[in-house]
Amino acid sequence: PTRKYQMFKWESRTRNRMVELWKSNSFLIIDEIGMVGGKLWGWMSRRLMEIQTQGNWNSRDLLGGKNLIIVGDIMQLPPVRDCNVFEWPCQYKTGEERELATFGHQAYMEIKDIVVLKTNERQKSNDPVTTRFRRVLDELYYGRMTKEDFQWIMRRDRRCLSEDERSTFAAGTHLFDTNDDKDEFNLLKLGRNKGPVARLVAFHKHKPSSSAKIEAKDFEGVPNELLIRPGVPVMLRKNL
Repeated sequence: PTRKYQMFKWESRTRNRMVELWKSNSFLIIDEIGMVGGKLWGWMSRRLMEIQTQGNWNSRDLLGGKNLIIVGDIMQLPPVRDCNVFEWPCQYKTGEERELATFGHQAYMEIKDIVVLKTNERQKSNDPVTTRFRRVLDELYYGRMTKEDFQWIMRRDRRCLSEDERSTFAAGTHLFDTNDDKDEFNLLKLGRNKGPVARLVAFHKHKPSSSAKIEAKDFEGVPNELLIRPGVPVMLRKNL
């Protein structure tokens, strides 16, 4: 989602710090590019132009003189609460969002050189199961999966596996549809381990009285408290 701060220019102190940081950097590499929508492209374009011109959003170079290397598959996960940057025009609720996304689309169109990788390195084996799995993935990718393909791949649904097979995934990363399901699973795993549980409460150096009340959805997904226990892994999705 677009944050309010993406609609405004940097303060001079922040801009000077970023100019200094990017002074010796000529390349910006972005992975999972399919999840970068029009508004986020626009935000990146504006920031790169600010760095190049020290405050101007009207630079002729929409990429701020930087070389962008974008990597990923636009047919995989789509942007969150945004439109694909290559689908244009796209409907946005406000004029500010449309203006931001217009910057993004124009910046995206500056990308001229494209390299297509055609060999699937992850499923490179030629055994029958891997070969069929690779074919089914391709059919799913292009929207041509058959009922037979679906029934074949559903044999690997967790509910169809034996207890021995399920146990091999016990330490793996799990994906959930909702945050509530994720929180329930994490608490269950936390309770199975032995040892004391530490409760870490967020502290905001500017507003210490309100930090513990801020919900995760209002603070870029970062929870206001964290429960940890020795031996239980923690995944940090960003620099705290």
